Amino acid sequence: MIIKKWLIGVIAALAVNAFAIQALAANDVMDLKEGRNVRSGPGLSYTAIKSLSTGSDVVTVDDNETVKDSYGWWYTYYPDSTYGYSKKGYIAAVVYGGDVPGEYTQSATAVTSSSSYISYTQACPLSSSYKTHTGTVYATGSTLKASSCNPRAWQIDAMGNPAYVDGMKVNAIKK
Repeated sequence: MIIKKWLIGVIAALAVNAFAIQALAANDVMDLKEGRNVRSGPGLSYTAIKSLSTGSDVVTVDDNETVKDSYGWWYTYYPDSTYGYSKKGYIAAVVYGGDVPGEYTQSATAVTSSSSYISYTQACPLSSSYKTHTGTVYATGSTLKASSCNPRAWQIDAMGNPAYVDGMKVNAIKK
């Protein structure tokens, strides 16, 4: 009986840890897995305020998921300064080592652009130019984050130093 209770406790602890890995946090930068409408509220009855194509970047505003019309919805921010709701399962979290249900995991988090872009030492506002980049730059830590005071400012690792880039000028990419 003691072993059975211990085993149940271990299984419960593993389930809690697995859920923690899958959770999204505010300011996570994500990619749209498939072209979708962004809605004014969490549900299919809300007006579509814009359409996005596959690979468009979004930033979570908070870590609360709203369930409506049998779907989970996240309140999200887009680099063009639009806020709206995106359907769970069509957004792919840019995370390292964990999996969000129905979505993909990538082995590294990076930003890239087809043209050169500048990184900055401050996020709010983006100021004090640090360096000009071309191609791919890998993010600081395991998750590419947007600044809480400026969702367009994404934190990266610029040659070992923390820096920020404008989310309108770059794309989050999966490996």
